[in-house]
Amino acid sequence: MNHATDLEKQLAALQAENQRLRSTLDEQARLASVGMMVSAIAHQWLQPLNALWVSAQHLACICEEESTPATCIRGNVSQIMEYLRFMAQTVEDFRDFTSPGAGGECFAPQQAIEITLGMLKNLLLQHQVDVRLHGEPNMNIRGSAGEFRHVVMILLNNAIDVFRERATPHPVIHITISGQQQFISIEFRDNGGGIDPDLLPSRLFEPFTSTKERGMGIGLHLARRIVEEKLQGTLRAENIPGTGARLLLWIPQPSTTTGNLKDEL
Repeated sequence: MNHATDLEKQLAALQAENQRLRSTLDEQARLASVGMMVSAIAHQWLQPLNALWVSAQHLACICEEESTPATCIRGNVSQIMEYLRFMAQTVEDFRDFTSPGAGGECFAPQQAIEITLGMLKNLLLQHQVDVRLHGEPNMNIRGSAGEFRHVVMILLNNAIDVFRERATPHPVIHITISGQQQFISIEFRDNGGGIDPDLLPSRLFEPFTSTKERGMGIGLHLARRIVEEKLQGTLRAENIPGTGARLLLWIPQPSTTTGNLKDEL
């Protein structure tokens, strides 16, 4: 009888310890999630902050010229305000990122890409990056246009960083939107020399994996999460021999109902 009682006590102690460990793991997971979110917001703010810096420098220069028209100054101020609105929207978008989506609205990816390119205009000019958008403006996808713009920002930011680090001559990014049966494909192709083969096909998207000296290694991981969890699509990467990298998004068209796009492609 005493032996059975001892076993019951040991079992109860093990169950209590197991519950304590589960609580600890849950707490660590929550803290990791918060840390990931803070890192994600910081990552998304890097490019707007750089663009703000460039715009502010340009504004300071034109203000020193007496002949500068007021419309030019207002244009720069308007662009700065757009960057600040984007940064504020980033916080709102990521605040809701971990909550289940309700499907979102239909929006044109080409328009969302054009808005993001407009925000990065000065930065692209500074690094002499030529972006060529080939699209079908009437195509729509369902989700959050703000979150989709975050994905575009991440992909463009990565390409710009590669161009700068490798001093790529005549850097070019081709963005092509096309319809493929029930899906829309959005291709980002550059001439930056390609991705380290050791990071393909999947390691590139793991958290805290970066090939950049000061990179946080969260951008592409975050981009894939948004595409898969919020847009019900896929994001893949590959090299184009002798040229550069291709990142390809496959996203269902609004009328498409799919269980798992990964299994279909």
